[in-house]
Amino acid sequence: MKITSFCIALSQWLSLFIFLLFARFYEMTDDLWRQAFYVSSVCAIVITAFLLYKKIIIDRLRFGINFFLITGAFAFLIESESILRLFNMYKGVVFFGGIAIVGIITTFFSPLGFLGVSVSNKHALKNKSLVLLGVTIIALMWSFFMNDYGTILSIVIPFVGLRLLRKSLSDSLMTAR
Repeated sequence: MKITSFCIALSQWLSLFIFLLFARFYEMTDDLWRQAFYVSSVCAIVITAFLLYKKIIIDRLRFGINFFLITGAFAFLIESESILRLFNMYKGVVFFGGIAIVGIITTFFSPLGFLGVSVSNKHALKNKSLVLLGVTIIALMWSFFMNDYGTILSIVIPFVGLRLLRKSLSDSLMTAR
Protein backbone atom coordinates (compact mmCIF):
# COMPACT_ATOMS: atom_id res chain seq x y z
CA MET A 1 0.00 0.00 0.00
CA LYS A 2 2.89 2.38 0.69
CA ILE A 3 4.16 2.09 -2.91
CA THR A 4 0.69 2.85 -4.23
CA SER A 5 0.43 5.95 -2.02
CA PHE A 6 3.87 7.07 -3.14
CA CYS A 7 2.95 6.65 -6.82
CA ILE A 8 -0.29 8.58 -6.35
CA ALA A 9 1.54 11.40 -4.57
CA LEU A 10 4.23 11.43 -7.26
CA SER A 11 1.65 11.48 -10.07
CA GLN A 12 0.22 14.72 -8.68
CA TRP A 13 3.59 16.38 -9.41
CA LEU A 14 3.73 15.13 -13.02
CA SER A 15 2.05 18.13 -14.65
CA LEU A 16 4.42 20.60 -12.95
CA PHE A 17 7.39 18.36 -13.77
CA ILE A 18 6.43 18.35 -17.46
CA PHE A 19 6.00 22.12 -17.43
CA LEU A 20 9.42 22.59 -15.82
CA LEU A 21 11.04 20.23 -18.32
CA PHE A 22 9.95 22.53 -21.12
CA ALA A 23 11.42 25.51 -19.30
CA ARG A 24 14.68 23.70 -18.56
CA PHE A 25 15.46 22.03 -21.88
CA TYR A 26 14.06 24.39 -24.48
CA GLU A 27 14.63 28.02 -25.30
CA MET A 28 11.24 29.34 -24.34
CA THR A 29 9.68 31.10 -27.27
CA ASP A 30 5.99 32.04 -27.19
CA ASP A 31 5.16 28.83 -29.08
CA LEU A 32 7.06 26.70 -26.59
CA TRP A 33 5.36 28.41 -23.66
CA ARG A 34 2.07 27.61 -25.36
CA GLN A 35 3.11 23.96 -25.77
CA ALA A 36 4.35 23.77 -22.17
CA PHE A 37 1.01 25.01 -20.85
CA TYR A 38 -1.01 22.80 -23.22
CA VAL A 39 0.88 19.58 -22.48
CA SER A 40 1.11 20.11 -18.73
CA SER A 41 -2.55 21.14 -18.45
CA VAL A 42 -3.71 18.06 -20.37
CA CYS A 43 -1.61 15.99 -17.97
CA ALA A 44 -3.15 17.88 -15.02
CA ILE A 45 -6.68 17.25 -16.28
CA VAL A 46 -6.06 13.54 -16.90
CA ILE A 47 -4.45 12.99 -13.49
CA THR A 48 -7.14 15.00 -11.69
CA ALA A 49 -9.90 13.08 -13.47
CA PHE A 50 -8.26 9.77 -12.55
CA LEU A 51 -7.87 10.78 -8.89
CA LEU A 52 -11.47 11.96 -8.72
CA TYR A 53 -12.65 8.73 -10.37
CA LYS A 54 -10.71 6.69 -7.82
CA LYS A 55 -12.02 8.96 -5.00
CA ILE A 56 -8.46 9.83 -3.93
CA ILE A 57 -7.94 13.05 -2.00
CA ILE A 58 -6.14 15.58 -4.18
CA ASP A 59 -3.34 17.59 -2.61
CA ARG A 60 -4.72 21.13 -2.53
CA LEU A 61 -1.42 22.90 -3.22
CA ARG A 62 -0.73 20.70 -6.23
CA PHE A 63 -4.30 21.20 -7.38
CA GLY A 64 -3.66 24.96 -7.22
CA ILE A 65 -0.62 24.46 -9.45
CA ASN A 66 -2.78 22.50 -11.87
CA PHE A 67 -5.30 25.34 -11.83
CA PHE A 68 -2.44 27.72 -12.72
CA LEU A 69 -1.38 25.47 -15.62
CA ILE A 70 -4.92 25.02 -16.93
CA THR A 71 -5.56 28.77 -16.70
CA GLY A 72 -2.37 29.43 -18.68
CA ALA A 73 -3.40 26.93 -21.35
CA PHE A 74 -6.85 28.50 -21.51
CA ALA A 75 -5.32 31.98 -21.89
CA PHE A 76 -3.25 30.73 -24.82
CA LEU A 77 -6.26 28.94 -26.29
CA ILE A 78 -8.44 32.06 -26.30
CA GLU A 79 -5.41 34.24 -27.10
CA SER A 80 -6.10 36.61 -24.21
CA GLU A 81 -3.31 39.15 -24.38
CA SER A 82 -4.16 40.66 -20.98
CA ILE A 83 -4.04 37.32 -19.14
CA LEU A 84 -0.90 36.24 -20.98
CA ARG A 85 0.74 39.55 -20.14
CA LEU A 86 -0.14 38.99 -16.48
CA PHE A 87 1.37 35.49 -16.64
CA ASN A 88 4.49 36.90 -18.25
CA MET A 89 4.95 39.85 -15.90
CA TYR A 90 3.89 38.23 -12.61
CA LYS A 91 4.44 34.48 -12.87
CA GLY A 92 4.64 33.99 -9.12
CA VAL A 93 1.58 36.08 -8.38
CA VAL A 94 -0.49 34.05 -10.84
CA PHE A 95 1.05 30.81 -9.52
CA PHE A 96 0.11 31.61 -5.92
CA GLY A 97 -3.19 33.08 -7.13
CA GLY A 98 -4.15 29.64 -8.45
CA ILE A 99 -3.29 28.08 -5.12
CA ALA A 100 -5.19 30.82 -3.24
CA ILE A 101 -8.33 30.26 -5.34
CA VAL A 102 -8.22 26.54 -4.59
CA GLY A 103 -7.58 27.44 -0.94
CA ILE A 104 -10.60 29.72 -0.73
CA ILE A 105 -12.91 27.18 -2.35
CA THR A 106 -11.69 24.22 -0.29
CA THR A 107 -11.48 26.11 3.02
CA PHE A 108 -15.09 27.23 2.82
CA PHE A 109 -16.78 24.53 0.74
CA SER A 110 -14.93 21.24 1.28
CA PRO A 111 -15.37 19.01 4.33
CA LEU A 112 -11.62 18.26 4.10
CA GLY A 113 -10.63 21.95 4.05
CA PHE A 114 -7.57 23.45 2.39
CA LEU A 115 -5.41 20.86 4.16
CA GLY A 116 -7.28 17.99 2.51
CA VAL A 117 -7.47 15.80 5.61
CA SER A 118 -10.35 13.94 7.19
CA VAL A 119 -10.63 14.70 10.90
CA SER A 120 -13.48 14.78 13.37
CA ASN A 121 -12.57 18.23 14.74
CA LYS A 122 -13.96 20.38 11.91
CA HIS A 123 -13.40 23.60 13.86
CA ALA A 124 -9.66 22.93 14.17
CA LEU A 125 -9.55 21.92 10.49
CA LYS A 126 -11.22 25.20 9.47
CA ASN A 127 -8.84 27.24 11.63
CA LYS A 128 -5.73 25.52 10.30
CA SER A 129 -7.06 25.80 6.74
CA LEU A 130 -7.51 29.53 7.32
CA VAL A 131 -3.91 29.76 8.56
CA LEU A 132 -2.66 28.02 5.40
CA LEU A 133 -4.86 30.26 3.26
CA GLY A 134 -3.56 33.38 5.01
CA VAL A 135 0.04 32.31 4.49
CA THR A 136 -0.75 31.53 0.84
CA ILE A 137 -1.98 35.10 0.41
CA ILE A 138 1.20 36.35 2.11
CA ALA A 139 3.21 34.20 -0.34
CA LEU A 140 1.28 35.80 -3.20
CA MET A 141 2.13 39.28 -1.92
CA TRP A 142 5.76 38.24 -1.28
CA SER A 143 5.95 37.01 -4.86
CA PHE A 144 4.65 40.35 -6.11
CA PHE A 145 7.29 42.31 -4.22
CA MET A 146 10.09 39.85 -5.03
CA ASN A 147 9.10 39.57 -8.69
CA ASP A 148 12.27 41.29 -9.94
CA TYR A 149 14.59 39.11 -7.83
CA GLY A 150 14.18 35.81 -9.66
CA THR A 151 12.15 32.63 -9.50
CA ILE A 152 13.97 31.10 -6.54
CA LEU A 153 13.19 34.03 -4.25
CA SER A 154 9.75 34.88 -5.62
CA ILE A 155 8.27 31.38 -6.15
CA VAL A 156 10.39 28.45 -5.00
CA ILE A 157 11.21 29.54 -1.43
CA PRO A 158 7.65 30.66 -0.58
CA PHE A 159 6.23 27.46 -2.11
CA VAL A 160 8.59 25.26 -0.10
CA GLY A 161 7.48 27.23 2.97
CA LEU A 162 3.83 26.52 2.11
CA ARG A 163 4.55 22.81 1.69
CA LEU A 164 6.30 22.66 5.06
CA LEU A 165 3.52 24.61 6.75
CA ARG A 166 0.85 22.40 5.19
CA LYS A 167 2.66 19.28 6.41
CA SER A 168 3.06 20.71 9.90
CA LEU A 169 -0.60 21.78 10.14
CA SER A 170 -1.83 18.42 8.79
CA ASP A 171 0.41 16.48 11.16
CA SER A 172 -0.79 18.53 14.13
CA LEU A 173 -4.40 17.74 13.22
CA MET A 174 -3.70 14.05 12.78
CA THR A 175 -1.88 13.72 16.13
CA ALA A 176 -4.66 15.61 17.90
CA ARG A 177 -7.20 12.93 17.01
